[in-house]
Amino acid sequence: MKKIFTLLVAVGIITFAQAQPGYGQHSGRDQRNSPSTVDKDYRNGKDGGDYGNDRNYNGIISPERQRDLAIDRINREYDFKIQNVRDNFFKSRSQKRRQIRLLNNERQQEIKMTNAKFSHEIRRYNDHRSNRRY
Repeated sequence: MKKIFTLLVAVGIITFAQAQPGYGQHSGRDQRNSPSTVDKDYRNGKDGGDYGNDRNYNGIISPERQRDLAIDRINREYDFKIQNVRDNFFKSRSQKRRQIRLLNNERQQEIKMTNAKFSHEIRRYNDHRSNRRY
């Protein structure tokens, strides 16, 4: 009887240990990979990139770089949303596919709007740079 009880306790401990959330999993409490945290890391240069090279002589980031950063932010946000849909245990496969398709369509729409928003600024910035005298 002792052996059976000991075996059941050992199996229970192993089962509970395996059920604990790991580092890379997304749970409601895990905010390590949330878009706001990632944005802060990018702004602070913690991703390994050097954004100092993107600034012109007076410290202003070019509109092209601003557009690229905005698109990167949109992609990170939607990647996070899509991963949350994939991790949702309570939705069927078809519901997940439909929601992921809708999220990808929303992502493309936001990227189009961002490109349209920055196209005028980029043109004006490039005209100003070409007319500048040294």
